[in-house]
Amino acid sequence: MFFLKNTIRTALDFLYPGYCSGCMRKVPAGLFCSGCAGRIEPVTEVFSPHFFAAVRYRPPFVNAICDFKYRGKFFLASGLNRYLAELFRRRNFAAETVGLFPVPLYPARRRERGYNQAELLARHLAAEFSLPVFNRCLIRARNTASQTGLSGKARQNNVAGVFKVRDPRPVVDRTCLLIDDVFTTGATLNNCRSALLSAGAAEVFGLVLARD
Repeated sequence: MFFLKNTIRTALDFLYPGYCSGCMRKVPAGLFCSGCAGRIEPVTEVFSPHFFAAVRYRPPFVNAICDFKYRGKFFLASGLNRYLAELFRRRNFAAETVGLFPVPLYPARRRERGYNQAELLARHLAAEFSLPVFNRCLIRARNTASQTGLSGKARQNNVAGVFKVRDPRPVVDRTCLLIDDVFTTGATLNNCRSALLSAGAAEVFGLVLARD
């Protein structure tokens, strides 16, 4: 249902002017006006052997992610996907061996928000590159406190042992791409990666929209 609503809203945003996520000026299409788009900082250096980010988590991009993640603007997934798609192209993954694994939310958190932002991003990326999405394979086995505001060590302790693979069949001998919105300390992605590797993945990488 959310994916259908997202598609409809994307079509409406294309036909009628929306607002720039950075400065709230009217724009005919897209997330940002030309001025705000020019301020977005791409991540060009390698900061991890396994995890890759598209841009820096700085204004105006942070505005769009907060709207998408916390303010119910799930329809922004289509505009944000262009940054993930460009990152996917730059990394030259062999698409025939890749599966997408959105970082899961705990069920109660998902019901409260109404959607999993990582899953929406994964579905748009999958549609563009004809990739399978395994959104029920990796699960969050217990609820945790928000990672926001926690130190690196506290973040690691908060998510230690939280992620489990419910069904290893889609994982075994596959290159798994974890999809998420923001990389801060890597605690969440590292724990997800460990769970997938333990389940038999050939390799696990993470693609995120922004690096803190």
